[in-house]
Amino acid sequence: MIHLIVGHRGAGKTSLLFALKDQLKKGRFIDLDTYIEQEEQIKITDIFKKGEDFFRQLEISHLNNLVSKFYDSTTDTYVAVGAGFVGNPPKGTHTIWLRRLTDRIGRSFLDRPRLCKIQSSIE
Repeated sequence: MIHLIVGHRGAGKTSLLFALKDQLKKGRFIDLDTYIEQEEQIKITDIFKKGEDFFRQLEISHLNNLVSKFYDSTTDTYVAVGAGFVGNPPKGTHTIWLRRLTDRIGRSFLDRPRLCKIQSSIE
């Protein structure tokens, strides 16, 4: 089976992927961004210079290729999908939605300041 690990930026998708690899000791463990870099022989940041739409098309194409490649395999495959992935998961995949707890004002990273100043009406 092919398991897609999805979630917001900073949720820990890649960390979970590596933890599963350490715990399960068998299977395939693929970070989609790393896979794209290897296949395209270019860094994600350089791909994004061609536009996000271009990157998203590559992302979908490579994910579909991975799913086709391993669809009938008896070995479980785990794929950490980028946070901005757009579209439905490919047919025949199992989705693992990873969430990260936030504080009451929505910060995922509690050790970083918010990007915008929040004003309170309570004085």
